[in-house]
Amino acid sequence: MLKSTMLAITAGKEDGIAIVRKDIPIPTPNSGQVLVRIIYAGQNPPDAYALDKQRSAAYFDPDFILGSDLSGIVVESKSDNVPIGARICAWVPGNTSVTGAYAEYVVCDAEMVICVPANLSLRLAAALPFSFFTALHGLQVGLGLQMDKMDTERTPVLIWGAGTACGYYASQLLHLAGYEVIAVAGQKSKYQLEAVGVNNFYPRDNLDQAIDKSLDACVRCMKTEASAHIHTLLPAQPSVTKLANLKITFDLVHTMTGKSLPILSMVQPAHTADHLALHHEIAVEWSKYDKGLLYKMLQKNQIKILPITVWREDALANSNVKERIESIKEALEFVANGSAFPNGKIVHHIQDIQQRIEHLLGGP
Repeated sequence: MLKSTMLAITAGKEDGIAIVRKDIPIPTPNSGQVLVRIIYAGQNPPDAYALDKQRSAAYFDPDFILGSDLSGIVVESKSDNVPIGARICAWVPGNTSVTGAYAEYVVCDAEMVICVPANLSLRLAAALPFSFFTALHGLQVGLGLQMDKMDTERTPVLIWGAGTACGYYASQLLHLAGYEVIAVAGQKSKYQLEAVGVNNFYPRDNLDQAIDKSLDACVRCMKTEASAHIHTLLPAQPSVTKLANLKITFDLVHTMTGKSLPILSMVQPAHTADHLALHHEIAVEWSKYDKGLLYKMLQKNQIKILPITVWREDALANSNVKERIESIKEALEFVANGSAFPNGKIVHHIQDIQQRIEHLLGGP
């Protein structure tokens, strides 16, 4: 019997609670889209923010599916460029739409998926897209830097929080494009960052030194005719020396979908349709299945993936899909209640890769 619904996770009506749903319709791809059977889903901090009713007030909806990062197999394609059976990774606007990664299936725009090359596993690929594109968005859209061109002047760029997933990928993008990277992160991230070309590292553990030698120093030491730009990934304004030539901006990667999503109400002034279209164009340039810049970099091993931990990997080795999705609920509530994960990225194994994909068939 054909399945019409799937398991998925949405936010509950109570603070800190996620709900495993079994009544979510399996989405149908339209022209230019693909249906993906999700194998792995990566966990990101905003997934837990969606369980905080005050923090997510601007975009909460009990039917929005949580999760943004995924890797999987294309099981239905309405695109000439992405074939059935393709191994892909992608990020989707989970937490702020009915398109989320914590589910059995998801529909993606074909131009926004990335082919996973043979030298990369699906489990690692699931840890990449959302953080990578958040970093790309911050650098290219937020700061106006050209990540697809070499900077011959070795322009210095400070990454505060370089040990986070976004900071790690931002550091790599900047290094590959010729910028001078100044990194502030926890001491445990030092060697990991040095391995991807970061030479200017200041430990966050010594906060006075980090501030004196990095962020505040960068601003105070600028000549009066110079301009400075700080772009943040959170709406809170950074505490730095205020200068007339200092510009501080905040934006969200979700503009790269090209769609006016509820979460974008957090960004003021609101983006115009032209802005969204331009940001989407940049995302497509880096995606485009096997034609985009990211696929080519992955194929050449130019981008290093942040270390991952598969959530409860041994305990769930012989579990079914329902048990694995229920374990994601546990991990989300774990973070929402203030607990911290180990260094690196958490990835959830949702389904096994089968030799024969019985797409949409019912049964155990």
